[in-house]
Amino acid sequence: KKNSKYDKKGTAEKAKAPSSPAALQEKAALEKLPKDVQEKLKAIKIKVEKFQKKVLEKFDKYIVGIALLPPKKPEDQKPEDKDKINVLVLIDDSDSSKMSKYELKDKLTAIMGNIAKEIDKNLKPQAIILSELWQNCYDGKYELLQLISLSAVIFDRGMLAAIKIAEIHKTMILKKFEKYIVSYVLAGSLVQGRATPTSDIDVWIVI
Repeated sequence: KKNSKYDKKGTAEKAKAPSSPAALQEKAALEKLPKDVQEKLKAIKIKVEKFQKKVLEKFDKYIVGIALLPPKKPEDQKPEDKDKINVLVLIDDSDSSKMSKYELKDKLTAIMGNIAKEIDKNLKPQAIILSELWQNCYDGKYELLQLISLSAVIFDRGMLAAIKIAEIHKTMILKKFEKYIVSYVLAGSLVQGRATPTSDIDVWIVI
């Protein structure tokens, strides 16, 4: 009986625990929006969280992060794009020994596409492998980084948050010291595949 009483008390105290600052900030921002937009965003959030749960159950160790992408610009949208829910899934391909990296990407994309269809036909996952992300940086193509910086993170092992912060910092540095900057480099555990949500974000700035 004592245990039962203790458990109930513990559950009640847990339920009354204050929300995190990020959750409170999100709630405050949501309340400023029109009612119809609030309802639409809540419905999208439920669908994306359901997708996240199923994807993590199936591919846990491969998933680095999941984020909701912003809609396309009105001028770039086709009529069929209006209701699309674009989701980015960042995949760790560092130990893909049984198949090539792009075979792994194609296989996971197909399976995640089927999972998404079961939830909502408008849910469109876009799989990105880490080696592809880094290769784009080596090639001077930063569109993927900019896309991640504009996304809303749903699940993260530390990489997506680091990229978002580094992109903001890079923009600020270039705006103030552009003519002096040779390179802005992300380094440390993040690019070595050892990142955690509490990892430092190491950057080198070559002047």
